Amino acid sequence: MAGVTDGASTGAVGYGRSWALLFQVSEENRLGYYKPEIINDSLCIPKLVIEEGAKKWEHSLVGEFLVAPPSLASLRFWANWIWGKQGEVKVSMLEDQMVLFQFPCELTCRWVFEGGP
Repeated sequence: MAGVTDGASTGAVGYGRSWALLFQVSEENRLGYYKPEIINDSLCIPKLVIEEGAKKWEHSLVGEFLVAPPSLASLRFWANWIWGKQGEVKVSMLEDQMVLFQFPCELTCRWVFEGGP
């Protein structure tokens, strides 16, 4: 059976580092497990899960391009150049020419929402 090595002895891909390091997840993106609750034969989502999920979207807006959007790198650059005075604006491509903008604070999110691009 062939195995995956870290390349330390050959100088191959990984440059002496373990392949597992490529797939490490930051604490911010780590998924937690919450035991499901069953009440009256219904599966219930714990309140904590809903509250934590809502927090992640608290200062976010979704934008839609009517034409093909620019590259993700360009979007990140311009979003941070225009709106990033209070901290980093995180930009993620969604589907169907939609983009998720996550702002560092409520003030910036509200400013963008009310003022438009």
